[in-house]
Amino acid sequence: MEHCYLSRIFLQIDESTDRTSKAQLLGFGRFVDNSNIVEQFLFCKELKSTTTGKDIFDVVNNFFEKSGLSWNYCCGVCTDGAPSMTGKYKGFVTLAKIQNPAMIITHCFIHREALVAKTLGEKMLKVLNDVIKIVNYIKSRPLKTRIFETICKKMGSDHIHLLLHTEVRWLSRGQVFNRVIELKEELELFFEKENLPVYKHFFRNENWCYILSYLADIFKKLNDLNASMQGRQETIISSTNKIRGFKNKIIFWKSSIIKGDFSNFPTFSKLTMGKSNIKELQQLIIEHLILLEEKIEHYFPSLTTSADWVVLPFDFTDNVNELDLTNNEKNELIDMSSSSTIRILFNSKKNNMDSFWLNLASEYPAISQKAILLLLPFSTSYLCEQAFSALNNIKTSSRNRLKNVEPDLCLAVSTVSPRIEELCKKYQSQISH
Repeated sequence: MEHCYLSRIFLQIDESTDRTSKAQLLGFGRFVDNSNIVEQFLFCKELKSTTTGKDIFDVVNNFFEKSGLSWNYCCGVCTDGAPSMTGKYKGFVTLAKIQNPAMIITHCFIHREALVAKTLGEKMLKVLNDVIKIVNYIKSRPLKTRIFETICKKMGSDHIHLLLHTEVRWLSRGQVFNRVIELKEELELFFEKENLPVYKHFFRNENWCYILSYLADIFKKLNDLNASMQGRQETIISSTNKIRGFKNKIIFWKSSIIKGDFSNFPTFSKLTMGKSNIKELQQLIIEHLILLEEKIEHYFPSLTTSADWVVLPFDFTDNVNELDLTNNEKNELIDMSSSSTIRILFNSKKNNMDSFWLNLASEYPAISQKAILLLLPFSTSYLCEQAFSALNNIKTSSRNRLKNVEPDLCLAVSTVSPRIEELCKKYQSQISH
């Protein structure tokens, strides 16, 4: 049974520096293997000098040549959107599309969501910067950290440390805000003992605390969205549905706040309960939600439902003409939707859509191929980010001179079980003396 998608591969490429400041390029592939779509580690190559799009392309092209792969089989690439990756003239994807113009390019959903999360008005940004200053004052001074830890222990706090905010870590903002709120009394006492009235008065400023509580709530929601898109087997369809759902929730939150209902933001609602002077804050939150909605539309311009038939194939038979399918694909979708046997198969494989569609490849080749080609593309660069964490664990300070990390990293992140007997055959056993 031969189908054109069986030889297709979608790439996930990302570049970062390890703990020795060496640039490492990581690659993962997603392809069909027997009756499943699998994700597999491909390579980890050091970029010796510069990290331009041409350098990245040369590494990937060299890997393709050594592996006997053709660019014609590479149907898509998911990247983090960095200039070296997506540059219009010299970016990696531009050079790759010269080899295969039909290639699909995906900007990582997680990175785009992180860009949406950066949307803050002037007043909210000031509170964010104030919180960063507070945290940095304590975290950057070991003595202050120990003093604050002692205060927390004496007050019986659940936590004794603040969390450090960094732009690189996607989920750090919401965690930092929540921790500051949890240790609000401890922080106020600490800055009183430190004789720093500017920082102390932040926690006695009602509006400042209100904005802080709202930010903690909204970033908790943004964190949950971000985390939901992390993991293996995430597809463009599932990620699109999650972003579309979050956009719809923003519209709902906005309408609730216009009515004076803040229950969707529990920390803020608890702090402002019974307060009557929050009209300005109400407008501030509405404006921020409008900004978030606009940014989602900017970074995710296409949130259509045209591919939902892949995960709900029996729900679109009545309006099949609205789907972006050929007549042959539409006829096959109608035929399979009318089969009770196919429905039973679908119910048994709801959590494994790729296996469901691959099982239909011989009977319904056109619609099966269309579905698989929609399930194959990566929607995020999660696997590369996860591999970079594994790389840092492998290349520790005591192993920082390790030159070829690819074999170690392959063992750490690959899902393929090693063939021990075959590997042992390559080496001669130590003979007795």
